[in-house]
Amino acid sequence: MAVVRWFREACWLTAGRAWLYGGILLTVPAIYLSAALVRVVGAGADAEPSLDFMAFHAASSLALGGDPAAAWDRLRHAAAQGLSPEQGYFPFLYPPPFLLLCLPLGLLPYAWSYLLWIVVTAVACILALTAYRPAPWPVVAVLCVLAPASVQNVANGQNAFLTTALFALVGLLLDRRPGGAAAALAVLACKPQLGLAVLPGLAAARRWRVILLGGLAVSILVGISWLVLGAEAWMAFFATMGTGPDALHSGQVPLWQMQSVQATLRGLGMPRVAAYVVQICATAAATVAIVVALRPRPGGRAEVAAMAAAAPLMTPYVFGYDLTLLLLPLAWILAEARRDGFLPWEKLGLALAYVLPGVSIGFVLFAGVGIGPVAALLVFGLVMRRIRVCGGAARLGADRV
Repeated sequence: MAVVRWFREACWLTAGRAWLYGGILLTVPAIYLSAALVRVVGAGADAEPSLDFMAFHAASSLALGGDPAAAWDRLRHAAAQGLSPEQGYFPFLYPPPFLLLCLPLGLLPYAWSYLLWIVVTAVACILALTAYRPAPWPVVAVLCVLAPASVQNVANGQNAFLTTALFALVGLLLDRRPGGAAAALAVLACKPQLGLAVLPGLAAARRWRVILLGGLAVSILVGISWLVLGAEAWMAFFATMGTGPDALHSGQVPLWQMQSVQATLRGLGMPRVAAYVVQICATAAATVAIVVALRPRPGGRAEVAAMAAAAPLMTPYVFGYDLTLLLLPLAWILAEARRDGFLPWEKLGLALAYVLPGVSIGFVLFAGVGIGPVAALLVFGLVMRRIRVCGGAARLGADRV
């Protein structure tokens, strides 16, 4: 019983020891992050490193050159990256509104554009998470940038900092500025696979105004992209909507790169159909849990933390860098715990959830299969319990801020 209590209460995990243990654990991601940055910055203008960011930069360059629809053309988009579809290239799978966000990237050389993208989105993520008050901003910045999933995001030049910042912004605005929350959700619609919990969650919490305004904001964003990029861009996007799933199912994208429930089960040898059946069951179970937990309307921050925690469990297409989104529910739990005290097992759970995406990388390297759903399931469980046990206190806390 003493051993169980030692883990359950984790009294040994004080702030000072957390810095010590964290400093040791963060050494590896810090080295990896530095190597990723040096790889891009030191490559020079004539040697663009092969990163996911190439898709964003090439799409922007094509759009600025007067041919936005070429971003969804395999041959022209690959040529803009100096590659070919046969050799392998980085496709642009996002809808035209996301290309609007990427437009400035093509104004700069590749390395500078990459740095601008990473710095701006990282700062946005840090500021948004700091507003939840889990810790002083320097601590939030270190934990955010050196989280294992965040390091993967930087190494690939991906958009996980942006999606995390937008989710966090929705939580900050949901109670008092529904229009602003709706606008942030409209931008998030550019990555719909991470928003499967949003509509059920908003409906369960009776956020009808946000739903209506969100639909209006999406329509406006679509209209702006239509005017700026042209109808041809939308036609090209619709013509290639099946490219992403086809690439995943055909093996063009290695299964181990995904961190979803179905990908993990398939990596363990389960047949594809059976893995997708389990994925559907996981999505349905998470949806039911979200609806039940958010019916009492525990407050915008709690509601969005639950949606963000559920996202990696509900979609069959989630990559390692997408687990950066779990930093939002972790920040919310830590902020609540600092005010009202930690629940049993919560300290240990937070620490494990933070490092598990890094452990998943190790499993990928040595076993060829990720365990991303374990981290997502742990965070989701912590959020659901915190809402159930402290829902009223969380709501009052949100009102006081």
